[in-house]
Amino acid sequence: MSRAVASGVRGLLFDLDGTLVDSMPWHLRSWAALLARHGVTVDPHQFLLETAGTRADMILRERLGANLSDSDVARLAGEKEALYRSLYGPHVSLLPGAAEFLRKARGRGFGTALATAAPAENVQFILERTELGTTFDAVVTADDGFPGKPAPDIFLAAAIRLDTLPGQSLVFEDALNGVEAARSAGMRVVVLSTSLAPQEIPRGQDILAVAADYRTLDLDALTLTSDL
Repeated sequence: MSRAVASGVRGLLFDLDGTLVDSMPWHLRSWAALLARHGVTVDPHQFLLETAGTRADMILRERLGANLSDSDVARLAGEKEALYRSLYGPHVSLLPGAAEFLRKARGRGFGTALATAAPAENVQFILERTELGTTFDAVVTADDGFPGKPAPDIFLAAAIRLDTLPGQSLVFEDALNGVEAARSAGMRVVVLSTSLAPQEIPRGQDILAVAADYRTLDLDALTLTSDL
């Protein structure tokens, strides 16, 4: 019997931006530039806290007006994401220890899923540059049409695609919206502290660890944790 089955944890669900790659500063820059063109300024850290993990269409309608047409939303979101990719392209890299952590997880028999509110084009952009294209058994993106985080739908869909129950799923996240989504889905969480100040990091029995990157995370200790 594999460790994944013996421990009760069968699926590891990873957010992308800020969790596997430290891309949030470039997302923030591209959002600030786009919104500034339309007369909207943002407080960078507060904007990050409020929007990380949320779909672009929701952000645009909240910041530029609920009556934006679908075509305008698509155009503006496309502009923002193209700017993000041009800014971040020369800097793409995995968080330290992420590749080895993923290799160990797959070697131990855990299902792995990417569960992100990013559009599929951004996901492909990252996977190609980090050579993680074949790492995940399932991928859920904004293009699948689920509500963005903090709604739990993205994580629940990823668990279903792994044939894994919520209680058998462990989520890796960096954002408040993502942590709330995982908790709403009934899943435990590991928080990557790339985007949050220490006092902003959620605490609780379902937060199994907080780490700056993957080098200090112990896969055995995380997956052998007893049920809540």
